[in-house]
Amino acid sequence: MMKIKNNKIELITKSEFARRMNITPGRVNALLKKGIIAQNKNGRLDYKKCKEILESNRQVYAPGKSADPSAYIKAKTKREESLAKIADLEFKKKSKQLIEIVEAQRVYSEALSLIKRRFLDLPIKIAPRLAGHRSPNKIKALLEKEIKRLLKELAEVKEL
Repeated sequence: MMKIKNNKIELITKSEFARRMNITPGRVNALLKKGIIAQNKNGRLDYKKCKEILESNRQVYAPGKSADPSAYIKAKTKREESLAKIADLEFKKKSKQLIEIVEAQRVYSEALSLIKRRFLDLPIKIAPRLAGHRSPNKIKALLEKEIKRLLKELAEVKEL
């Protein structure tokens, strides 16, 4: 590590700059090649000047990245959690524990259609049995019995 102090300018090597800035020497070379930072004719970097340039451009040249390494770890953890959730959803879908919304809507629609048809058929089915009765209690009892039978039958339907 060579340091040269000249009128408050600290000239350091590329590897020393990389170490201080917590970046790789290859990243320093890339920054030099892009013209973001500059070196003198002896290959040394003005530490203070290059540090200011790098820090002010860090967001521009590394969008979404932070100087804080924990931000990277948090982002990577969030990504891994998302991938785990997707894998869990795929597993549940393949093991028939989860269905697509479109499929659920289709099943729901078919169930409602079946219930509607059965209840609309109820008057035709029960009218002849009610025709001879004048007692409201007897008619009520027959209607309740038929509705309970119909609901029980609908509850036993396994697949639509």
